Amino acid sequence: MSDTKATISFTDGTPSVDFPIYKGSIGPDVIDIRKLYGQTGKFTFDPGFMSTEFKHIIKRRRRKQQ
Repeated sequence: MSDTKATISFTDGTPSVDFPIYKGSIGPDVIDIRKLYGQTGKFTFDPGFMSTEFKHIIKRRRRKQQ
């Protein structure tokens, strides 16, 4: 369990929530948002997600199916 927290606040009346911050073994620290939906009813949006390795995995799968 982490003692370091990130507080997310909302302007729509949803109460603020705290999420633990963990030290990364390599790279930056991370915020654990696994309980975001359960605590707020909201999801995250990552517009850059398709530019990550996931995009390459999808391309490889499509090539195998052809």
